[in-house]
Amino acid sequence: MRPLCCPLRSRGMKAWLVATAPMKLTSITSLQQQQQQQQQQQQQQQQQQQQQQQQQQQQQQQQQQQQQQQQQQQQQQSSAQQGSTPRTKPSCSKCVQVHHKLGQL
Repeated sequence: MRPLCCPLRSRGMKAWLVATAPMKLTSITSLQQQQQQQQQQQQQQQQQQQQQQQQQQQQQQQQQQQQQQQQQQQQQQSSAQQGSTPRTKPSCSKCVQVHHKLGQL
C-alpha cells in the first residue's frame, strides 16, 4: 500500500525516507547545539566588549588624573615664579585651590 499523501512515491523511496529519518533528527539536534554555541560565543564577545569599555573608562579616568596633576604642577610653577619676584605676592585664593585639589586626590 502506498501512502495517501503522495501516491507517486515508490517503496524504495519510502525505505530511503525511513532509513534517513534518524539522520535528519541528529542533524537537527546538532544544528541546535551549534546555535547554542554561537549564542554563547556572542554572549562572551559582549562580555569582552563590556570589559574593554570598562578598561577604556579607567584609562580615561587615569588621563584626567594626570591632567589634574599637570595643572597642579603648572600652578605650583607659576606660584614659584611669582614668589621669586618680590613685587607680586601669590594671592591666598590660588594657594587654597592648590591645597583643595591635593586634598581631593
